[in-house]
Amino acid sequence: MAVKNEKFGKAYKLCHLRKIEQLFSDGKKTYKFPFSAQYVLHKEEAITPFQIVISVPKRNFKKAVDRNRLKRLIREAVRKNKLILESFLIQENLKLYFMLVFTNKEEMAFQEIHLKTENFIKHLIQEIKDENQA
Repeated sequence: MAVKNEKFGKAYKLCHLRKIEQLFSDGKKTYKFPFSAQYVLHKEEAITPFQIVISVPKRNFKKAVDRNRLKRLIREAVRKNKLILESFLIQENLKLYFMLVFTNKEEMAFQEIHLKTENFIKHLIQEIKDENQA
């Protein structure tokens, strides 16, 4: 039986400024409530199949405590659902950078965030498939 690796370490976090700038200059946008994302597929060799930036706008959540809590919940939901995205990217031999932005104006419970994150990842995979077929 294969062991699921749900670790979500530093290698999964997109920190390189030039790569983040590339997201906004060359990236494509997608939206599925309550998330919006900028993403770009890249060819260079990487340790992980994807790297992510998670953002919660200050405009919607004034207190840093609320923003940080939501980012923590979203990070955990991505960690739990990352195998869906990873298996697709490995199978297609793709690498992905993306920025995930929480667009809802109210906080959500973790169960709801988890479900919405899973739906968003499936939506993102479908969009990448459609893009590669075109």
